[in-house]
Amino acid sequence: AAGSAGAQGLTGGTGGTGETGSALLGITTVGTTGTLATTAGAFIDVTTGGITITLPAVASAATGKVYHIKDADGSATAANITIEGNASEAIDAGLNFALTVNYQSISIVNLGDKWSIF
Repeated sequence: AAGSAGAQGLTGGTGGTGETGSALLGITTVGTTGTLATTAGAFIDVTTGGITITLPAVASAATGKVYHIKDADGSATAANITIEGNASEAIDAGLNFALTVNYQSISIVNLGDKWSIF
C-alpha cells in the first residue's frame, strides 16, 4: 500500500512567498559599526571585518526575532566582528560574541527577556 504524503513545509516569510519547505529571509548588508534595526532582515550579511554590531534592545524587538549574522567576505580572522547586546543586555551569559574565523556565522534569537545563541 502506498504511504501518505508528508506535511507541507513552511512557505513565505519576510520578503515574499518561498517554495514549499523553505522560508525567504530578508537580507540586511552591514559594513560599518552600528545598531541593528528591529526591522532588519533575518540574515545579516557582514561585508567587512573589524566592526561591532549592537543588537536592538530586547524590549524593542519582537519575541522570537532571529538574526543570522555571517562573515560574508571571509575577513573575520584578521578583523574580528563583534556582536554586542544593547547597553548591559547579555547574549546568553556574556555581553558580546566575536566572529573570529573566516566565514563564521552565528544565529541569535530574542527570548523575550534576553538574547540567546542557537
